[in-house]
Amino acid sequence: MVFRTLTGILILLLFLPSGLYTQTDDDVIVGRVGTAEITAREFRERFELTPWPGKHKHGFLDVIKEQFLYAMIAERVLSFEAEKAGYSTDPGIDMVMSRLERWYAKDKLYSEEVRSAIQITEEDLREEFIRDQTDAYVSFLYFESPVEAEAVWESIQAGTPFSRIVLEDPDHMVSNHKVAWDTTVPQLLYTVDTLGIGEISEPIPTPYGFYIVKVESKFENPLITEAAFRAREKSLERRLRNRLEKPQARAYVGEVVGDRQLEVYGQGIRLIGLQFERVLQHKRAHDVSDHNLIIFDDIDFDEMTYALLDDLDVPVIRVLGEDWNIKETLDRLRMYGVWLEKDPTIPLLPQLRDLLEELAIDETLAQNAIGRKYHELPDVRLELDRWRNHYLAELYKRDLIRNIEVEEDELYDYYERNIDNYKRPLHVNIREILLATQAEAQRIMAEIDSGRDFSELARLHSLRDWAARQDGEFGLFPSTLHGDIGRIASTLDVGEIYGPLPVPDGYSVFKLLEKKEPGTDLNQTYDEVRESIREILLQGKTAGLLSREINALLDEYTFSVDYDKLESIEVTPIQMFGIRRFGFGGNYPAVPVLDRQVGWIFERAHEEFIIP
Repeated sequence: MVFRTLTGILILLLFLPSGLYTQTDDDVIVGRVGTAEITAREFRERFELTPWPGKHKHGFLDVIKEQFLYAMIAERVLSFEAEKAGYSTDPGIDMVMSRLERWYAKDKLYSEEVRSAIQITEEDLREEFIRDQTDAYVSFLYFESPVEAEAVWESIQAGTPFSRIVLEDPDHMVSNHKVAWDTTVPQLLYTVDTLGIGEISEPIPTPYGFYIVKVESKFENPLITEAAFRAREKSLERRLRNRLEKPQARAYVGEVVGDRQLEVYGQGIRLIGLQFERVLQHKRAHDVSDHNLIIFDDIDFDEMTYALLDDLDVPVIRVLGEDWNIKETLDRLRMYGVWLEKDPTIPLLPQLRDLLEELAIDETLAQNAIGRKYHELPDVRLELDRWRNHYLAELYKRDLIRNIEVEEDELYDYYERNIDNYKRPLHVNIREILLATQAEAQRIMAEIDSGRDFSELARLHSLRDWAARQDGEFGLFPSTLHGDIGRIASTLDVGEIYGPLPVPDGYSVFKLLEKKEPGTDLNQTYDEVRESIREILLQGKTAGLLSREINALLDEYTFSVDYDKLESIEVTPIQMFGIRRFGFGGNYPAVPVLDRQVGWIFERAHEEFIIP
């Protein structure tokens, strides 16, 4: 597979093509620090896609905007100092920036060769809307071989009833299946569109095999309105584009890669295969998650590289006329990302070979994109510089706070002074439905109001997988957990429903199932809360040290803020975390997540920041 599926909970998926940078009002300067300028465009993009305390509270947006800009100034000045101190040569920075450069270049290639080839008209959108408003149920026979499919089709044409074929060959049959318009492959979707009730298709080739489809029923919503179409127009366009781009992308990859076979060297593949098997067995034995895949991290790759220290020059595969030895292959796999099956009955070597084939295809696409110099485009360089500055600042902060410690007497003194904060909390149990967007959450609230069963909706729609498997139920937990969810749940009556509530993972709708008062022992002991106190004090010391360091650096680097231009930037108060999905594979935060480094501002006079 060339295209990986992103799993997990996301508030926003961004499909952002490179090459869209134009000179607009977004280029006005809202802040300066040293030789760097912070534009309205950069500020807006990072502000919109970064969760920030208090952003969603009414009346605080202007204050939050100032805080956010101060944090951007702090990040930039730390990156300057990191550059001066030589952090730019850190191998970790080289690795992550190399990966991002390839992703951005491939994304531009995708935009030129795939995205731009798909033209969607309003007529296409109206057809998609009609599909969306239609419930269709089909039965189908599936075959891996076209010969089998054709033989069955000839039998149907000769008069054999579809039901008899089903009885004779039930292993190839799926009956009365509801069509999911957003995930059905185009070949099957268009067949269902054109067939009438009871009609049977000839064998349909798809990337996944051959299908013979019978339409069992269709029901179109009779209350379709123009307003409903307009409300869904943009989401329908995204869905339709996503569906049409996939076959276009596969065709382009086939054109670029051709019919070349992956050249593998037996000794090299055996050596790294043994190391992957060793690490995989260890991780399987200690993994207690519900996930079907095992993720390999930097520590795993460091261990494998060390174990193969005497064999790092042994070749593994040949890509674009060049041999990759064990060291190069492991480095590229580390950068690409490795997920292997947890199930021990699934052989490792075929998985590893498929992964190396993906890697070779990825390299072919990347070289194609870099050969066109897409990584040198101005908008790509702006994005990459943003990430590089962020990582330089993070490295500098990491080393600055590395040696901060908290003494035992500090911990106990804090506990004694704040004993009232350590009363045992109320315990609550809720049933929750977590949605990606506010619109989806409001639609679910409407369904609940109309009498739909809360448990069923949670099971079908909640993005919080572990809870959805138990009909959305959390089980009893302290009301101090899960942020605003726990706090608000403690104020509800049993059976009361609350939402939509903005949370870091999306929008939460929940129902209080149970409340349990704390026991007679009201206070948590020192030993119970010792580590949480350590975290509190470490955070305080870290913030203080960073504030002092930033202030000292800003005595060296001149800086200023244009408050009028900052105030004129229109932003939304919605808490969002954006993931950018790159063309031809790769997912990453849409913007660098900004730390709340604003404490330094309180030590300076407000007048110092005004741009003349």
